[in-house]
Amino acid sequence: MTVEASIVLPLVLCLLVTVIFFMRILTIQHQVGQIMDETVREGAIYGTPVSEDGKRGVASADIDPSMQGLLTARFYQKALESDLETEYIQGGVMGLNLLASHVDRTDIRLTVHYAVKLKLPFFGQDGLQIKQTASTRRWVGWNPSMENDGDSRQVFVTPHGSAYHLSRDCSYLNIRVEPVSKWTIGMRRSSDGSKYYACPFCRKGKSDTYYIANYGNRYHTRQNCPAIKRTVRQISKAEAERMGYHACSKCGGL
Repeated sequence: MTVEASIVLPLVLCLLVTVIFFMRILTIQHQVGQIMDETVREGAIYGTPVSEDGKRGVASADIDPSMQGLLTARFYQKALESDLETEYIQGGVMGLNLLASHVDRTDIRLTVHYAVKLKLPFFGQDGLQIKQTASTRRWVGWNPSMENDGDSRQVFVTPHGSAYHLSRDCSYLNIRVEPVSKWTIGMRRSSDGSKYYACPFCRKGKSDTYYIANYGNRYHTRQNCPAIKRTVRQISKAEAERMGYHACSKCGGL
């Protein structure tokens, strides 16, 4: 038993140390990946140079060296300010190689190569080579040519509505719901002076409290009725018109 223990115990200890070491490698990968994600997200909002006539200062297929250099510097700055365990990386922070990164007019792709020190003698001394990549689409700015292109304008629509809105702040999209007693609904009048009628979506519901909006002439038995609940999405004006939406009477002429 003593002989068996002397053989098995070192193997078990080596296995435990190896597992702990590779968990440390996963931690380093997570830390590096987080720094890369923060860097590319920050770079995405910088945009590209645009002249007054809308022409880009960088062609779509060209590398943007100034932005690539800026993001490289930001990456190293974030790495130095973070809790990255650089003692496990060959060369420390400068061992993080970003030469394979690519930044052009529309895309940012950071690629980092580095080697993790293998402090276990039976793995050799070359280190574990790791490659990580983070990418995002770049904000390409505003194209002045879109200003006069009505079909390209973005509008706001709701699933159960029939009108598209040019302003997200339109009162038809930001309604105010007021609870009232079912016993007094007959005495209430809408903004145009008409009586309130049951909503076709929730008229079969039973409630002692009705809900009315700051416009329209329908009362609702549910506060989350689809007729008053606004799920707003943004689409092009051309698409909205193809789907049968018409211009809002309040903000459609903006």
